[in-house]
Amino acid sequence: MNSPILVMNSAVSPNFVGVMKADGSYTYVVEEGNSRFSREGLMLIDDALKKSAVSLSDISHFAFVAGPGSFTGIRTGLAFIKGLAFAGNAKAISLSSLEVLAATAADSIYDTVVPIIDAKLNALYVASFDNKIGRKSEDSVIEPSLLSTLVSGKSVLAGHDSEAFRSFAPDAATFIPSADDVIRVVFHLVAEKRVHAESFIPMAELVPVYLRASYAELNVSRIS
Repeated sequence: MNSPILVMNSAVSPNFVGVMKADGSYTYVVEEGNSRFSREGLMLIDDALKKSAVSLSDISHFAFVAGPGSFTGIRTGLAFIKGLAFAGNAKAISLSSLEVLAATAADSIYDTVVPIIDAKLNALYVASFDNKIGRKSEDSVIEPSLLSTLVSGKSVLAGHDSEAFRSFAPDAATFIPSADDVIRVVFHLVAEKRVHAESFIPMAELVPVYLRASYAELNVSRIS
């Protein structure tokens, strides 16, 4: 696949937009401060294209971290990407935010990598992987008390919330990725997947990965 790929993450910190060129080189811009992606997303896209010296008309392939994670970030980012994908043959790579977090902590010293994201309301988004980021379990949402069921052998909890929930799996190590770790891994995964035509799906098939109803939806259901 020789065309540039627009890469976007608005599911987990940090929010960023970048462009990977055919030779594997990439540039990106990161959302600064606590601004909302819904306000800054289009500006980030414009800045990323300018930084890469690539025109939007040259983009027909996308990569998107589809979740789980921030409901608002995922929904807004997906809307931006689908709005940009005006080409009828636009295709996309869908990345799991849990796979991204797992890959930041992959190390041969661990038997199991368990990425976690605080889903709020006494819930965690989780999965489990081996040290080569082969899946042991699919993305799911669980109560924190069940976290220890995913830990086997020498394990590490990976994610920005890993230390906060370590008491539920006290035998596991923790790894909190930096912004640079997340960005590096996203582009690494895109580079791995872009060489396989089957990694790209039609834009119409690119969907958000929420795993559960949003906080607002859950509140509405309680009231009703």
